[in-house]
Amino acid sequence: MHVEANSHHQKPARCGSISLSMSFEDALIEVWRQVLVESQDAVNLGAERYPVTMSKAKRLRQVAFVFDGETIMGIEQNPKTKSRWALMARSGKKVMQFIQERRYVAVVADGKTILYGE
Repeated sequence: MHVEANSHHQKPARCGSISLSMSFEDALIEVWRQVLVESQDAVNLGAERYPVTMSKAKRLRQVAFVFDGETIMGIEQNPKTKSRWALMARSGKKVMQFIQERRYVAVVADGKTILYGE
């Protein structure tokens, strides 16, 4: 019996000069977990450490980090908006939006990643 290896290959991400052996989705989940689940004051990705701050206006947790040479901003979902993500946040789920170059690129809701524009 011949079993094929998983042909889905992800190239390792570059974090500064450090190579991470995680996919973009894995990195997003890792940031979400450290900020919203574990309430860490900094996110560790590879050898890099990124401080978690509070947005001034809404007092939401946020973190800017570098993945594959690009700066990504993770922001805790504002439960007071009218989106379906806010509804999830109001119901107690942990939701984080991710922004790159002023565009929403993904959301992690309750540990599941959804990439926008895919």
